[in-house]
Amino acid sequence: MDTIEKIKNTKAEGCVTIIMNTHQTRPAIQQDMLTLKNLAKEAEERVLSLYDSKTAEAILRQLKNTINTIDFSRNDKSLILFICAEFGHYLSLPTSVKNRVVIDKTFATRDVYRAMHETTIYYVLALSRKQARLIKAVNDHGEELKNAPFPLFNPEYNKQKAKLSPDDIEEALIVEFFNDVDKALWEVIHNNDLPVVIASEIRNYNIFSKISRLKNKIIGRVPLLHEEAKVHQIVAEARHLVEKNLEKETKKQLSKLEKAINNQRFLTDYTEVWNAIQQGRGRTLFVKKGFHQPAVFVNGHVALIEKVMKDAPLVVEDIIDEMIEKMINQKGEVVFIDGNQLDRFNGIALIVKS
Repeated sequence: MDTIEKIKNTKAEGCVTIIMNTHQTRPAIQQDMLTLKNLAKEAEERVLSLYDSKTAEAILRQLKNTINTIDFSRNDKSLILFICAEFGHYLSLPTSVKNRVVIDKTFATRDVYRAMHETTIYYVLALSRKQARLIKAVNDHGEELKNAPFPLFNPEYNKQKAKLSPDDIEEALIVEFFNDVDKALWEVIHNNDLPVVIASEIRNYNIFSKISRLKNKIIGRVPLLHEEAKVHQIVAEARHLVEKNLEKETKKQLSKLEKAINNQRFLTDYTEVWNAIQQGRGRTLFVKKGFHQPAVFVNGHVALIEKVMKDAPLVVEDIIDEMIEKMINQKGEVVFIDGNQLDRFNGIALIVKS
């Protein structure tokens, strides 16, 4: 079982999740250490007040040991610690979060899920007639893949260019090279669902998109400034195209919600949404990005509360996290929506099965 599966499947008294934003520059890293120290202190105080001494001691030992293994210089945008009496793990994520401590019978994994499904991850193929480079990007940060099979070079290009006309080069050399590139690209990405942006001249894009076996993954083309362009320059161009593609997908998902509204196949009341998910009737859960909601169960109803009531009996520190976990376990769909489209529904909406 991998780490994420272990975290997701753990159910125990005293599952402590510490969630915080982090930085990648030296002065801010020092502040991150202080932030974690303060959050760990909060966790310690709450654990000591909630559990017997033996359980609390085991949890706090795991917390201390886990903190000692963190290399703050290698953090991304956020850090999440998962601590219980049996083990401690931490994950570095490429998304921003809300600093908080969550203590429950399961770990707060919504941020991990959001990082895996909200974060914009994509490939950029920088393609010319001389070479092909592959970049994997997360949001606006990219890293060029330099393990086989990439990068690929076309050593015969300059030789043939001096001998053949442009049309002959395209027919005799370019298509063959682009086929090799396509095979290499397929080798890297055929097992995932990530989109691909081609950075190239139009003529090269037209040839490659025609012969590629990965047409369904290619979302479009952006200009390639020059063959040796820096990774951040290439990603900056590709990012705009990816964002437009995401906007289209969001509109498509929202149209499904509007259709469900018209057909009376949706719920927004928290109690009704919770019960429908518990009964396995949820098809698609829409959640506003960055939205968290504590709640308490009162006579079978979900009552929304303020954070000041955390650790009180029957309190769920993030009812949204619980809903998402249930949907994931039931193989349902969870869609995160940016902006204010879900404000009229208090941050969530559920399409139910017909």
